[in-house]
Amino acid sequence: MSPHDDAAGRASSPSSSLRRRTIVGGALSGALALGAATIPATAASAAPIRGLPGEVSRKINVPTQNKRVLYDNLVVSIGGDSARIFIPQSVKPNQTTPVPVIWFIHSAQADHNSLNSVFKYPAELAVEKGAIAICQTLGGTLWTNDTAQGHQRNGYAYLSGLFPIRASYMWSLSAGGALACENYGSKVIPGINGLYLVNGVYDLRDIHDRSLRGRISIGDAFGSTAQIDAHNPKRLPSSAWAGTNIRVVVSDADHVDTSVPPTLHGLALVAKAKSTAKEASVRYHTLGHNPPSWANQDGIDAIFRWHAALGTTTPPTTTPVAVPTPVARWDFAQTSGPFTASNGAFPLSQIGSTAAATIATPFGRGLALKGSSALAVPKASVGALNRGAGSGKVTVAAWVRQNDPNTGCVAGVWSDSAGAAGRSYGLFYDVSSYGGADRACFYVSRSGGATPGYPYPRDYSATKTLMTPGVWQLHVGTYDGAVATSYLNGVASAYPSFTDSTGATYARNPYAFSSGLNPLPADFTVGASRTGGVLGNFAIADVARLRVWDVALTAAQVKAIYTQESALL
Repeated sequence: MSPHDDAAGRASSPSSSLRRRTIVGGALSGALALGAATIPATAASAAPIRGLPGEVSRKINVPTQNKRVLYDNLVVSIGGDSARIFIPQSVKPNQTTPVPVIWFIHSAQADHNSLNSVFKYPAELAVEKGAIAICQTLGGTLWTNDTAQGHQRNGYAYLSGLFPIRASYMWSLSAGGALACENYGSKVIPGINGLYLVNGVYDLRDIHDRSLRGRISIGDAFGSTAQIDAHNPKRLPSSAWAGTNIRVVVSDADHVDTSVPPTLHGLALVAKAKSTAKEASVRYHTLGHNPPSWANQDGIDAIFRWHAALGTTTPPTTTPVAVPTPVARWDFAQTSGPFTASNGAFPLSQIGSTAAATIATPFGRGLALKGSSALAVPKASVGALNRGAGSGKVTVAAWVRQNDPNTGCVAGVWSDSAGAAGRSYGLFYDVSSYGGADRACFYVSRSGGATPGYPYPRDYSATKTLMTPGVWQLHVGTYDGAVATSYLNGVASAYPSFTDSTGATYARNPYAFSSGLNPLPADFTVGASRTGGVLGNFAIADVARLRVWDVALTAAQVKAIYTQESALL
């Protein structure tokens, strides 16, 4: 039986009169009309590319199999993660003409060298059209977890720092489909304009639940089913696929792919996306879970048809900022506590008189803190959250929606108990003492107690900009060992002068503090802090995407987080 299409995104039966030649004909005619949208594959100045940052190896002057177009085959290390890149010799670093990039995402138990094997033929077809092809190891088989997404962002930051990228396209096989879908639907990197999915995974829970191999592989990557669900592309609503281009290649009903059943994966994605996508089309084959050879050309035709539709408008060339992976990120995906971080560590247990409830937020699940709720990682388990015993640097970030007339503790190591001064750092809001009223604040302490000469701790940064009650806002506090800085919605609004009740005048944001952080371990708390062993500073707020880093994020990195995540509001 010959392959057949349903360009409208509906699953055709094997007996359908719609055949490949009939439906794809229009697509091919569009591809032939690429004109100025396709980068020339040859140039008079064609020559091997200069050495690139992190370069590990290179093979230069490689001719493509079909048209003998020269390209360079490089392996580079991007933040410790290997990537193989095919770069046409017509494409040069820092050129003015933007280029398309195809991101080939490997299947399970594979790595960046897939670009030299299973992806080599379509990658060379891409090179012949002037595109860059790249395949990253992405940490191994980590599916869609935070580490894999971090490697993906780093890869984009690396390439876009060298070449102006016109648009990105995802191409994946089998297990790689999950990250390809997540990248596109969640906008993990900017400027994605299409997804080509061959026998690809879409529903992580299905793969996890149906086989022992899936439970081991996916379970190891996430640590809990709650974290799997929080990172499962299937969770994304139809609106996440608005304006997208999607083409899936799946087996037909007479030759079912039992490893990645189409009705639960590729066809399920099309069903979810077709009401909002520009294109959500399907091609069928008869090979079960084996990829058909015709997909190589079909994928290139689809991608460059989508690329041609972009026209000739040059997009902004601002290089995206790479954001490091946090030490801990809580998505509160479990139905009740303890709430573990995405790496399976640092479980937050309920310690308040009222349990914090989980709620739906624009960012996934979150916590509803009602003024008597609190959670904690006990000091015996605080580990890398004790930043004073580590690098002495820290960033805490969370989305907060507060309706609180009083001071609230969002999160931090700010637990003073009898005989143990455990204050170190803490993300607070509305600190009325010393100029922080109605502002986002970030406390730091070396001594763990009150600031000398004052009855209370005075050492914190505070935004000049006031908070807006009842609205989701991104609160971020950073400390680099010398200066604490508070951010609200990606901006560290300057607060250059404040005079307190003693007559002392100093800047509130940023706030100079060269003493460092308290190295003594103490509880990491959320929703309240401890003073004299007693819980207080209870927050009345909803909190989502709580994160802690072991570095002080830069202003550009904080802004990048806000820009990406505020799009979900």
